[in-house]
Amino acid sequence: MIFLLFGVSILSLSCVSATGLNTTVTPHVTAVNPSNNAVNVGVDKVINVTFSEPIKAGSNWIEVTNSNGKAIPITTSINGSTLTITPTNNLTKATKYTVLIHTGSITDMDNNSVSPYVSRFTTDSTVPTVKTADPANSAVNIAITKVIKITFSEAIKTGNNWIEVTNSNGKAIPITTSINGSTLTITPTNNLTKATKYTVLIHTGSITDLAGNNVAGYVTRFTTDGTAPTVKTADPKNSATNIAITKVITVTFSEPIKAGTSWIEVTNSNGKAIPITTSINGSTLTITPTNNLTKATKYTVLIHTGSITDLAGNNVAGYVTRFTTDGTAPTVKSSNPANSATNIAITKVITVTFSEAIKAGTSWIELISSNGTSIDIKISISGNTLTITPTSNLTNATPYTVLIHTGSITDLAGNNVAGYVTRFTTYMNSWCRPVYIISDNIINTTTDNARINQIIDGLATLGVYAENCGLGPNKHIEVLESAQVPQNALVVDICGGACAGTIYEMNTTWYKGIKGSRKVFTVFWAPTSVDITGLAWLVRAHDDDFDPASFTGLAHPDQYMLSNGYNYIYSGDMNAIINSIYNESKI
Repeated sequence: MIFLLFGVSILSLSCVSATGLNTTVTPHVTAVNPSNNAVNVGVDKVINVTFSEPIKAGSNWIEVTNSNGKAIPITTSINGSTLTITPTNNLTKATKYTVLIHTGSITDMDNNSVSPYVSRFTTDSTVPTVKTADPANSAVNIAITKVIKITFSEAIKTGNNWIEVTNSNGKAIPITTSINGSTLTITPTNNLTKATKYTVLIHTGSITDLAGNNVAGYVTRFTTDGTAPTVKTADPKNSATNIAITKVITVTFSEPIKAGTSWIEVTNSNGKAIPITTSINGSTLTITPTNNLTKATKYTVLIHTGSITDLAGNNVAGYVTRFTTDGTAPTVKSSNPANSATNIAITKVITVTFSEAIKAGTSWIELISSNGTSIDIKISISGNTLTITPTSNLTNATPYTVLIHTGSITDLAGNNVAGYVTRFTTYMNSWCRPVYIISDNIINTTTDNARINQIIDGLATLGVYAENCGLGPNKHIEVLESAQVPQNALVVDICGGACAGTIYEMNTTWYKGIKGSRKVFTVFWAPTSVDITGLAWLVRAHDDDFDPASFTGLAHPDQYMLSNGYNYIYSGDMNAIINSIYNESKI
């Protein structure tokens, strides 16, 4: 149609669609579920047909017919481009159905009619089959509490429910059944009987799939547990000795157990039963004596037949195991100070280590001086170590005797230690400080330690106690910080080189704080060290990590040391070094 407006011709758009566009294209099916010619379709299937565009109802002449051509009752609904066809009742199993969408029954939004459409499918006709059974067919040693499960090839439901479990006499036992998905669960009402063969009978039609296809008859068999539990291990093991008097006995079986008659005994060497309690956890029996056992005594554990059973009720056979409690007295392994040791510090704490864990007995332990005076002490025990601590400093140059009397200490079983004596002597003179020597790593560990020990031996001949405190660049700090080094000590630092930072820090507040009232004497070992005597400038060492970084060296290091109260010697002569240390040690 053409109109003239102000002399201009205009083409009229007479075919405008609901969407504002011209369209004469009819909707067509793009998908159908079930698909055309599908088989084994569920009897509760809802049919969905999807079109190429949004649709609406036309004449609504839509049919689903069975294999006899008879239309079944349905309802329909539309959502967007999808038509849903819902049968009013479940479909019939093993039946071919035809979906008929007649011309004009559906249109698109522009009222273009759908072309006729036909799709066919067949409902499920396959019977469910058993995939697995638990217990498996012919299984043995099955628990008497077993719940039976049968899993099928597809989801199932109850049919006539003729399901039986029969015992070896052919008698059906009471059961309940339930279904979840594809699994049938059969629960015996009571525990099964031990050592018995059972048959599970699933009769034809007792179970169906969701389409109603009957399961075929199925049989499976199993036998309940008839094997008695046996002992795998016992703790203590049979014939074990030196067992703690606090021992808790455990016996482990080949399978989980439970109490039977509970006739279980532990008897001593006189055959008398001692009081016990018992408990079970899984496959383990625990026997706990009510009181501590008696030391050096043989015990017998008696597990009588039927006192324990497995979970099926099979009786354990009689079982016997024996053990003997600890009858060995503890012995001394070492003492510190060692027996006959000399030059022992007057602040020494004495330790005695035994062959096993100990506890206090009578605690009659003494520390006696050479004049027979008993020294006040405190004692403590940790594991297998006895610690004897004098309440005040010992006396210089005095022999002491440690007396551990019989029965003063026992092991945990109560076995008495035999009497034990050890002796030591404190350092030799009272006019010299005790000397504690450390050294740089100068040559090697053997040589450097030998040097220290040579000095110690030399000082000992002069009556001065000395101790090797080890090697390392910071050992002198560890010694000064140690509470075990007395404040009247002389600390000797053997240096393989002269370090400006180390000398400088000796006058710092921090260093003097850890030094306390101790004296410090430095040996600059020749020839490895620089002789600082008369040296105008000692440069900072390349490996010195002294703080601050701006520190580059020290002027007149010898005068710096002497002015701050520190003496030194530069020498490789052992006699000269020993004599210098001796003179420094004099109080």
